[in-house]
Amino acid sequence: MGICNSCFQNEDEEEDDEVEEEEEEENEKENINENENEKKPLLNKVDLETAIEVEEPEERVTKIMSEDDSARLERQFEKKEKLKKTQINNIESLKKGSKKKIILTILLDLNNEGLGKKVLEFYEKHPNLLPSYDLVISKLYLDYGLYYKQTGKYKISLDYITKSMNIEKKKKNQNGILKCLTNIGMIHSIFGKYEESLQCYFQALDIQKEIKDQKGIANSLMNIGYSYESLEKYEKAINSYEKSLEIVQQLNDQHLISKCLISIGDIYEYLEEFEKSIEFYEQALKIEELENDKQGILKCLTNLGNSYQSLKKFQISLDCFERVLEISKDDEDDELIKEAEEAIIENKKKIKLKKQKQKKK
Repeated sequence: MGICNSCFQNEDEEEDDEVEEEEEEENEKENINENENEKKPLLNKVDLETAIEVEEPEERVTKIMSEDDSARLERQFEKKEKLKKTQINNIESLKKGSKKKIILTILLDLNNEGLGKKVLEFYEKHPNLLPSYDLVISKLYLDYGLYYKQTGKYKISLDYITKSMNIEKKKKNQNGILKCLTNIGMIHSIFGKYEESLQCYFQALDIQKEIKDQKGIANSLMNIGYSYESLEKYEKAINSYEKSLEIVQQLNDQHLISKCLISIGDIYEYLEEFEKSIEFYEQALKIEELENDKQGILKCLTNLGNSYQSLKKFQISLDCFERVLEISKDDEDDELIKEAEEAIIENKKKIKLKKQKQKKK
């Protein structure tokens, strides 16, 4: 896993001048070959928004090769491994007063070889050596954290994201703090620690209010609502969802409007207030149909089908699930198809039984 080349450039002209002067003085002392220095990669402008690719060097060659090609590749790999060891030894031997540009070049090379963790190890040993690049290191911590979060290694993820947030707080970078707080809150939710997740979401909400990020406020309110719902504090959950709904309606964000409506409907369905749940699901369905969002339509129809079935309105429930089956027939979602088929069978039985009772009367 590595940072793109653009992540290791000096952020101001003055530091570049100082580095170049240091470089010239030390070149003379150390007899560094100028031609070799010219071949070093240029340090481009810092771009904190660039995503970090997750790639291990062992995974880079996948095609079938001849024996000669394989032997040649093996020799090249051994040379690269020796170079990496040399780079790591070099970076450890460089002291605070040494050339920053050389340090940055070695860090860059390590990243490009998929050794981002070596960069972080160096940073942890020398946290004050390159203060101008703290946010770059924070980005690397965050991306490792997100990677481990996506792969289900939540404890490791939490450790990396927490380290990123500590740097962001030191730099007073509110956008970075927000990203970390939100992701840490989500991990706490995964662990079932909803009180801890609420603390993170409320901190994020305060920052978003301060910077007047309306969409961010709406998302944090949604997260707060989910945590309250998980704690079975349904009144507070509905209140949070409704506040979020009011904001996204002003923003005319149809996707988030539907999301809020479905979340409120889900609570009313759980509380067995089916008339209310249907009201919110119907509103969401209209939006999903206008947006032509297949998955959103299927979700709304399934929820409506369940609510109508609970109200013993079996024909309407049957219509909903038949639509689900029709829309999802080309999908591979076996669980959804099975649920729809079972609901159709159940509704048909109920309808038949109801007709038989009416005939007897």
